[in-house]
Amino acid sequence: MSAFLVYFFSQRPLQGMLWLQQVPWQVSPLTLSSLTIIVCAIFQLKSKFWLVKGIGRIIAAPFIGVRFRDFFLGDQLCSLVLVFNDLQFTTCLVLWGAWNNDTLFSCQESDTYTRPLIAALPFVWRFLQCCRR
Repeated sequence: MSAFLVYFFSQRPLQGMLWLQQVPWQVSPLTLSSLTIIVCAIFQLKSKFWLVKGIGRIIAAPFIGVRFRDFFLGDQLCSLVLVFNDLQFTTCLVLWGAWNNDTLFSCQESDTYTRPLIAALPFVWRFLQCCRR
């Protein structure tokens, strides 16, 4: 919410808030990301531990027994492949300048290697779960 307000007021400054026009555009996503991390670090630690432990078990599936929780999380990760690919492209654009034409080309060029890797990992983990089962 605060990132949206900083962006909103920087586009249409009110009297006394003209200083917001001097704020770089990177501040809004950085504020949103940092607040999200802070809030996520504080609330529902038990659930986060369960998720991290489950993802660790998915990665270690060929070496340990596979439970229903591992199968369920493996299916969820396979469903999120498109989201992971979009997140990779968005991260590339934000970190290396979103409105630079040369940067857009370099992000698309890096997609040649990273997108297939990101897309294949959940399916490889799921396949290894099936082999173990």
